[in-house]
Amino acid sequence: MSAPVILNDGSMHLSFGRNCVNKFIRYSAPLFVKAMLARKKYIAPIFSRDLYARIELTNACNYRCSFCPHGSMKRKLGIMDNVLYRKIIDDCLASGIRKINLTSYGESLLDPDVLEKIRYAKETGADYVYLTTNGSLLDQEKSKAVIALGVDEVRVSIDAISADEYSEVRSEYNYDTVLKNISFLLQAKKADKSKTPIVTVCFIQRRDNEKDAKEFIKNWEEKADVIHLQAFHNWAARIEDKEPGSFVPCKRLWYTLNIFWDGRVGLCCADTEGQYILGDFRYNSLTEIWNGEKFQEARKRNLHNDKDFICSRCSLPMRDSMLWIKKMLTAKN
Repeated sequence: MSAPVILNDGSMHLSFGRNCVNKFIRYSAPLFVKAMLARKKYIAPIFSRDLYARIELTNACNYRCSFCPHGSMKRKLGIMDNVLYRKIIDDCLASGIRKINLTSYGESLLDPDVLEKIRYAKETGADYVYLTTNGSLLDQEKSKAVIALGVDEVRVSIDAISADEYSEVRSEYNYDTVLKNISFLLQAKKADKSKTPIVTVCFIQRRDNEKDAKEFIKNWEEKADVIHLQAFHNWAARIEDKEPGSFVPCKRLWYTLNIFWDGRVGLCCADTEGQYILGDFRYNSLTEIWNGEKFQEARKRNLHNDKDFICSRCSLPMRDSMLWIKKMLTAKN
């Protein structure tokens, strides 16, 4: 059976038509903003199956990809302390958050304690633990470990269909080595008769590589479990986007907890420098952070499209908030 193709918004279509997008911006998005402001919905329920914690085990990375601003990052590099990590996991699970993403703005497999941290999350009661990796460090030992530990999903960012393209957009690392690592993970999973991890291969889709995206699907549809086409975005204007799109409210402020390696809570994945810190797990509980004044103010500024706020310069919501807004508009008050 061919692997399903998933977009950022969770839909199983190759792309939204331009007319669909234009109608959405013109009609649905303004209705959503009006409805949310009228309900003063700046508080988000913690006990929501859509809410997940994005935990940055490290912000170090062994790649310098052309579409990522990591190379210019000024934020201090580090690895999350084990004691702090356990505190965060315990707080998340006690508050009802059971979906844990162990990747934020770095290569998680650079953390020497990554396997022990995975083990703790699974043994403590997390329902869904996953990570995103460039695959270069996903050797046979780690592949066997993630299967044995019950990791629910491994997402491998490839973003290319050839070695030449890979070296151009991602890294000088050996493209064939990454493919071999993915192949071994798939084979080891099959040999172990394990349903997990779901092996997802990722491709960043731009307007200049739509043909490559189709070829990428063709290459992986009989190999991977899932193919994830990720729309290019500008990392809150840190990277040039020739077609940034119109303003759309961002779902991340209502369902993503973005935790840096030092325990501080950032606005979202696009706030790579930690420009807007909304709390700190070293001093605050999850409940205090999630519906604290800073988080509520951030949600309010996002809805109002505050021109001085980082969200107004970001193209990410345009790429993946459409279905979420539609869902919220049709939900009962």
